[in-house]
Amino acid sequence: MIGECRLRTRLFERGYSMSELAVIAGVSLCQIYRIRQGKREINGKFIANVLRNFPGYKFEDLFYVERRERQGRGWLHSINRD
Repeated sequence: MIGECRLRTRLFERGYSMSELAVIAGVSLCQIYRIRQGKREINGKFIANVLRNFPGYKFEDLFYVERRERQGRGWLHSINRD
């Protein structure tokens, strides 16, 4: 099995619009859309801006790791949201 990990954000679950998230994260609306679709990785600038704009939250409150393992022709998802 081949695996990969991706950093995901919980902000989409908190009711913010993609336009609001773009401002909060300091990235374009297009980048937010790609992050939500899993077509773009979350980078350091995104993380730093989100943490700066949510000072009362810890990293773990705003982000989680999604692990995927390839088995045969498909992917098995294992999400660590702790």
